[in-house]
Amino acid sequence: MDMIKDNPCTRVKVPKGEKKEKEMYTIEEVQHLFELLETAPLVYRTFIILAVYSGFRRGEMCGLEWSDIDWEHNVISIKRTANYSPLYGSYTDTTKTRRSERSSKLSPVVMNLLRQLKDEQEYHKEMCGSKWQDTNRVFVHDDGAPLHINRPYRWLKDFCRKNNIRFCDIHSLRHINNMKTSLLKIRLKSHISPQKQHHVTKQTWCCLFI
Repeated sequence: MDMIKDNPCTRVKVPKGEKKEKEMYTIEEVQHLFELLETAPLVYRTFIILAVYSGFRRGEMCGLEWSDIDWEHNVISIKRTANYSPLYGSYTDTTKTRRSERSSKLSPVVMNLLRQLKDEQEYHKEMCGSKWQDTNRVFVHDDGAPLHINRPYRWLKDFCRKNNIRFCDIHSLRHINNMKTSLLKIRLKSHISPQKQHHVTKQTWCCLFI
């Protein structure tokens, strides 16, 4: 019986399926989202607004440390990324590509929001005492533990459901930044007042972790 020398199926090109277009927020939806975020926890409010105005990936933002921020010049530098895998769990890695290691100048309004977040974090640190996990990360839980890379995604999805608004992937927020002219149409309050802090004792505060 004659045998063919190679497999003819290797030369068959399988047609690609139709690429699903990613859902994107409209400028009006982002504006409405910002308005709803006025009553949201400061850590998530800052995360979402920074994602829109910086264009940073969620892993890059979860990997941000306070030392990456140049307060004098309103510049944030991306130097690392937070990642997760079922095999290794949560870990810190280098940026996606060499070009991903970059610096961006941010609006003073956004920087003011970050300053408020830092003040709130210092307050949590004082209340927690020795239970505080000193990681120097910008986005953390109330005990200083870094936010899991998937936590902002889950929070935003739940937030949209509760407020009856359309949910798009967190990744879609960074693409708003690519539409520079559209970004200017989003009105962000020039003065963002700090959220009210609850008066709790040092003993009870560390039981209130997210």
